[in-house]
Amino acid sequence: MKETGLINKAFLENIFNIVFDIQCVQYYHMFMIHERFEKMNRNEAAAIIENGLKSYLINARLEFKKEHSSSAANEIEFDIKVGDEHTSQVTALVRRNLRPSTLSLLESRFTTVNSQFKMLLSDYISPPIADTLRMKKIWFIDEAGNIYIEVPGKIFIFNTNNKKIEIEKRHPLVSQTNGKLFFYLLKNGPQLKSGYREIAAKSMVSLGKVSQTMAELKRRKIIKIMADGVCILESLKLLELWVQIYLEKIKPQLFKGKYKWPYGPDFSNIDRVSAQLKTAIGIGGERAGELYTGYLKPAFMDLWAPENYMAEFKKQVKLLESPEGTIRLYTLFSDDLLNTDEPGEGIQIKKLHPLAMYADLLETSDQRCIETAHMIKEKYLGWIG
Repeated sequence: MKETGLINKAFLENIFNIVFDIQCVQYYHMFMIHERFEKMNRNEAAAIIENGLKSYLINARLEFKKEHSSSAANEIEFDIKVGDEHTSQVTALVRRNLRPSTLSLLESRFTTVNSQFKMLLSDYISPPIADTLRMKKIWFIDEAGNIYIEVPGKIFIFNTNNKKIEIEKRHPLVSQTNGKLFFYLLKNGPQLKSGYREIAAKSMVSLGKVSQTMAELKRRKIIKIMADGVCILESLKLLELWVQIYLEKIKPQLFKGKYKWPYGPDFSNIDRVSAQLKTAIGIGGERAGELYTGYLKPAFMDLWAPENYMAEFKKQVKLLESPEGTIRLYTLFSDDLLNTDEPGEGIQIKKLHPLAMYADLLETSDQRCIETAHMIKEKYLGWIG
């Protein structure tokens, strides 16, 4: 089947018996309203999916399974039938501001979906992300008119020629400072019996910034402000924001380099030096995933050390900087990032908190890492989702 960003009208009509009107595609963006992605209900999401699909597949028949309510449309399930073809089951997730760092999180969510096909509905899907989604056979529609639908041997639609439609800029939630705030909220959720002053003090974020960000979270209906504190309404959205910030704004800025050590691939040897350490050190990445679940065979180990202890720590562990190293070193900015409730390796080696580990394991597209992240979420962050 020829791969192209443009639809071959005759090919679709003759082979699939699909009534096709290319003019509809030109008006597809008229059905998409930018800000609806933040607060759309299920009826609105269903309408966007239906209008988008029928712009290409005029005689497609869609049946939405769930009753459309006024609640936020995070997930839509529907059946699609084109012409005389068999019915296909589809589950669509609604997500704004897709970035490469959030794809693994969505893949993790899709592992719990039983539908035959998966779909993403978003404000904009860039060509690189579109290629990744297509490779993973995840359908998509965005408000710019980009689309991918494929039923092997039956339907193929792939268009990524449309540019992002610029919209009014909103309060930016993706920042390193907000990462500290979101980490604190998720660590202590779903209900926090705390006022803004206490949240600011414990998250190490200024009171003004906390007030500003909480107002935006409230506007987006991610949290609800109560008389005695804060209630998290959309925990999965908050988790997605945390993962994005951790992988894009926090972890890259704290990276110190790759290292090798005398003990080769046996990362358990880190406990040899644990008793010598003067302060707690964090262990993350695949090695910590193995410690949490016993499910991974790690290829890398991430170590987190305070900045003022970094030089001495590297000497104690005998780390030698190398581009081929399997140990990645990071600056530990706060002990809050550590899991102090469970043993790590030895006395001073602590596993990263499950929230950090969940994000860590979604950094790659490795399926086993994604499965391990899902296992950690189910066991330690079960209230989220």
